[in-house]
Amino acid sequence: MAGSAPGGHKGKAPDPERWFSDWFQEDYLTLYQHRDTAEARGFLDRILPELDLRPPDWVLDLACGAGRHSHYLVEKGFRVVGFDLSRPLLLKASGSSRSSPIVWVQGDMRSISVQSKSMSAAVNLFTSFGYFLDDRDNIAVLREISRVLKSKGWLVLDTLNPNQVETSLVSQSRYRYPSDQKGQPDLQITEERAIDREKHRVVKTINVRRGSQTKRFVESVRMYSVDELNDMLRSVSLNPILLWGDYQGADYHSQSSRIIIGAQANADDTI
Repeated sequence: MAGSAPGGHKGKAPDPERWFSDWFQEDYLTLYQHRDTAEARGFLDRILPELDLRPPDWVLDLACGAGRHSHYLVEKGFRVVGFDLSRPLLLKASGSSRSSPIVWVQGDMRSISVQSKSMSAAVNLFTSFGYFLDDRDNIAVLREISRVLKSKGWLVLDTLNPNQVETSLVSQSRYRYPSDQKGQPDLQITEERAIDREKHRVVKTINVRRGSQTKRFVESVRMYSVDELNDMLRSVSLNPILLWGDYQGADYHSQSSRIIIGAQANADDTI
């Protein structure tokens, strides 16, 4: 699945099984340009001391996007593999660090082109898990992470809390970005959100309008409970040990904003 599909759909529904290939392109970078880099760095500062890691250990940033976590991990002294499907996001990530030791790899997270037992840790952050419609594909991602981790290596998995999504979902949002210096028309974005309870997914439909042109995208993420995630992790020899409820490192509770699990390969102690 390496490589990028043409971005955007005009006049037809996005493919629910390939939504991530279409969406993670230039328009995605525009919509998420406000991502909080300080929050990302603060989160890593909180969790890294909890893990048995020492620079220059190797860390896999799986679904690294534009690389905000990868770059900070390098600043902390780690060696990093930034892995993502999207060529535009990888180009964005690598463009500001041409002399960086980060290894950028394009590929499908169900088949990670990284040597077995070579990583001391893997991070999968900012809701980058649960993309696939078939649960077996999502488990395949965890199995691949388990394969590339050294014995006692760590996975930090950060995803949605279904309980919190149920109670706080905003059904519609609108954004407007003014025309840029290149003379492009204003960019107008409308997001519509809904929960597919039969498939346990939260689905966001994104309409991107620039001038007279409108493109339509979808984000669709499988929501798992803590117990479901723990069972999946254990099934691939990743043992859950740590559990947080937000990026500030608070304890998890039913209405936490996030589910963040620290799991260790072939560990004895579990939560």
